[in-house]
Amino acid sequence: MLYVNQVLRTAGFSFISLFIPIYLLTLGYSLNFIFLYTLFYYIFVFVFSIVAVYMGNKIGYRRLFILNIFVVIFWMFYLSVLKDFPLSIYPIFFMGLLGGIEGAFFWTPFNILFAKFGNEGRRGSQVGFLSIFNQLSSIIGPVIGAYLAVTSGFSELIYFATFFFFLSLLPLFFLENIKLKTTVSLTGLKKFYTFHKSFAYGNVFQNIFGEVQGIIWPIFIYLMFNNNLLHVGYIGSIIAVGTIVFTAIVGKLSDRIDKHILIKIGGLAFALLWVLVLFFQQPIYLYIISALFGFASLMIALPFSTITYSKAAKEEDIGEFIVWTEAASLVGRLIFIAIILIAPNKFSASFIIASLSCLYFAIARFEKKTK
Repeated sequence: MLYVNQVLRTAGFSFISLFIPIYLLTLGYSLNFIFLYTLFYYIFVFVFSIVAVYMGNKIGYRRLFILNIFVVIFWMFYLSVLKDFPLSIYPIFFMGLLGGIEGAFFWTPFNILFAKFGNEGRRGSQVGFLSIFNQLSSIIGPVIGAYLAVTSGFSELIYFATFFFFLSLLPLFFLENIKLKTTVSLTGLKKFYTFHKSFAYGNVFQNIFGEVQGIIWPIFIYLMFNNNLLHVGYIGSIIAVGTIVFTAIVGKLSDRIDKHILIKIGGLAFALLWVLVLFFQQPIYLYIISALFGFASLMIALPFSTITYSKAAKEEDIGEFIVWTEAASLVGRLIFIAIILIAPNKFSASFIIASLSCLYFAIARFEKKTK
């Protein structure tokens, strides 16, 4: 049932997530305001991930998932009326607060449960199948989202996405209300950094290029195609197709061979693609590079996610491990946003930063070698 909830939730976000930065642009917010929104969002994701593990202890994860649905629906309502507020940092702050609570209340319990109850021997395949289900729901989502935004407006797009969030509530009533004891402490942070240093750095760098792909790339495509939302939707769908084609293969390979081989190939390939963007910005090249993005990012994300869940499953306190993993992710995002806020050419700087961060995965090792 949690898989069904995840697919419906992903479908809802596939309609709208690519277009939130563009929506803010159309309202008159500058790029720096958009980066501030992402800054607030991820700070609150981390803060409320701590809240989420303690709430999970008290009320159980099923109730936390249900609470998340009501938060995301209110967040969507707030987005729909954002145009009625004056352009200032306060609406952006509250938007980041709501989004951060939503993200924390879903991903924290989801990651804990996936690590706790996953099959260690088939974890790569399980991550791969989950990715396939999510990407299948994302193939036509960006195109439909773009079409609705162009023909009916962003408010109607938001309402349409909200319908899927309502639907995602239904499977949760059939989910067992699991409670797991979790304690978050600075001692746990020291242990996390001591025993998982390269893994922590991996989360830092993964979230640097993840921000470029998730925030910068849709805005860049929107502007390069003369403010045409349909092209943003097409490219979002192309990335999803490129990901699906290789997901099952990479998932099975990550169970059978050293995951670091896949990660190194992905790191080099993704670094090269970001460099190519600097020199090949004609429409046909952007479509080709976007398709290859799906493959290269998968080569990093899928085995690295498998490693994440495997490491978490071996910890005495899975929840605390997930929280400190989120802290490392926040550091990466803060570094990127701090640099990009002062960069004169934000797009070129972003692509260079993304390329350099991908190179870390070509040299790092996150697990000990096994004979």
